[in-house]
Amino acid sequence: MQIRKRSSIKYQIIMLIFGITASTMVIGFGIFIFGSIYNYKKDLIAVSSLEAKLLGEFSIISLLFNDVERASLTFEKLKVVKNIKNAHIFDAEENLFASYKDISDINNLEYYMAQDKKFVDELLYISEPIYHEEEFQGTIFLEISTTELNEKIKSLILISSLLLVILLIISLLLAKWAQHYISTPILNLAKITEEISQKHDYSIKVEAKSNDEIGVLYDSFSNLMKKIIEKETERNKALQELQESETRFSLFMNMLPAIAFIKNDKKCIYSNKYMQEQIMGDNKNISEKLISIQNGHDPTKINNKESIIIDRNNNPRIFDIWSFPINTDNESQLIGGIAIDITQRKHSELKIQYYIKKLEYNNQELAEFNYVASHDLREPLRTITSYCALLKDDMGNKLSEDSSQDLNFIIDAAKRMDILIQDLLTLSRVGRTGLKKREVDLNECINTIIKDLHVKITENNGKIIFNNLPKIFADKTQITRVFQNLISNSLKFHHSEDPIITIRSLEEENEYKIIISDNGIGINQKYLEQIFAPFKRLHSRNKFEGTGIGLAICKKIIERHNGNISAFSEEGKGTKITFSIPKENG
Repeated sequence: MQIRKRSSIKYQIIMLIFGITASTMVIGFGIFIFGSIYNYKKDLIAVSSLEAKLLGEFSIISLLFNDVERASLTFEKLKVVKNIKNAHIFDAEENLFASYKDISDINNLEYYMAQDKKFVDELLYISEPIYHEEEFQGTIFLEISTTELNEKIKSLILISSLLLVILLIISLLLAKWAQHYISTPILNLAKITEEISQKHDYSIKVEAKSNDEIGVLYDSFSNLMKKIIEKETERNKALQELQESETRFSLFMNMLPAIAFIKNDKKCIYSNKYMQEQIMGDNKNISEKLISIQNGHDPTKINNKESIIIDRNNNPRIFDIWSFPINTDNESQLIGGIAIDITQRKHSELKIQYYIKKLEYNNQELAEFNYVASHDLREPLRTITSYCALLKDDMGNKLSEDSSQDLNFIIDAAKRMDILIQDLLTLSRVGRTGLKKREVDLNECINTIIKDLHVKITENNGKIIFNNLPKIFADKTQITRVFQNLISNSLKFHHSEDPIITIRSLEEENEYKIIISDNGIGINQKYLEQIFAPFKRLHSRNKFEGTGIGLAICKKIIERHNGNISAFSEEGKGTKITFSIPKENG
């Protein structure tokens, strides 16, 4: 069947070329033969008419003088003319005047008289009028045999037929050659196409061997193959990427420690390994589980809820469930879902809430204890200080120098403990009192601190430099305490040079940074992370007074304002304290 289909174009081309050629030849030869026969008859008529006219001319005298014998002698000469079968002359009254043969050969005289120039059967009838000086004298009639004409026509038809057959054979051979020339590249292309369709090998090369339409067809086919190869390459690449994507998706979904599913309105079309291994029991149906998972969800929206699902071991587990519609090209609605097991998290949250409440309770108790203890400790300290002073006054000069010095040590220690307790009370209040945030102009804040520390600044010959500090949103009292502590430290920890304190600010996108720099004694870098801890002192009390709680109070205040505080310093090169305050709206 394939060979017949593949070869049919050869026969179609042969039949087309041969049919056109044969039809043209037959029509041509037909026209030629009919034209030749027409010319033959025309020539015979012309010659016979001429003969009739000549005989008429020769017979005028016989008609004028009614000389029948002379006319008969003229007709006798017609014996040399083979094709004249009969000849007759009629006078002007249409009476037979003379005949080439006996009158008895004339079967129908009226029939002869009625003819002009006409072929009947195998005869040609010619009649010509005879005139003398434009006067009608009679009519000459010839009966011409067409045997020679017929033979000539037969020869013409025979020769033409033989020639036509020869030409048809030649045209058939030429048609075969032409179809081979035309169909061979087409059949080769068809063969290549069939090979490509069977082997699916689109890399087979097709080279054009001509510049005609066949060549254009080959070039177009080659370009088509290139496009197919490109598309096939893209398709294979896309298919490989799709397979890799599906593999990655499957691996990811199966490694996911959560339920993942896709379903339509009738059944589940995908569920991951977690769903099948952790949740599904032997006697449970996935769709039934999904109904319980999706209970109360709107299939047209993204939904989220927490739900309890019974696992395959009949243990209740808490899941955070997200379901969402999946838009597809067809009309069916798909629902996708992810359910994360939050059982442990819920248990942990409950524990954390329990410990938070317990910690809050303990912190509250600790803060109350700290406040009460600190407050109550001051009473015995005041008592110790008062009685030591009374004892010193009562004894007067009775006390020895050593006893007087011991009392002074007791009084100084009690005073230091009182200061320490006050600082502890301050640190405790920072954590317990609520923040009263409002807009604070730091320039005004620094001016107030300069007035409060006027004596100390004057004693140390200090200098405070600041300008164009921002307005921040904070608790004014606590922020003022931060600046007071930091400025006091800079005035306290200085060497022989006069203390110079510089305060400047940097505005960033979400916060203000305040930098306080001094030219004091500095801090060893290995202690920078410790200076904000309570009671952390880097120098002895004999050299620098203080309890070591000031920076701890600063750190706690800044952190309560959601900021950060840090220090940078080198021994002998001063210290730079930086803290940040977030930008907020009141």
